[in-house]
Amino acid sequence: MVILSIIGWLAIVAGCIAVWVGLSDWEVFWAAMGFSSIVSGILFLALDKGLSLLAEIRDALTDHDQAGVDAGADAEDEPYF
Repeated sequence: MVILSIIGWLAIVAGCIAVWVGLSDWEVFWAAMGFSSIVSGILFLALDKGLSLLAEIRDALTDHDQAGVDAGADAEDEPYF
């Protein structure tokens, strides 16, 4: 899920730039837009971390490699009646 972290970091960088422009020109609209972009970037990073943890938990609970190999080998050894 690298794309989620990339989107998150881009949103944080764009938000920081917008906050900087908004505060230097006293534009409340740009500052508010920048703060909301920073929050969105943090949420994207959290989503990436959460999905990565769920994938690790799934892989730890189920052994995908061994289950597929063993089931296929047993099915071919037995004759079909």
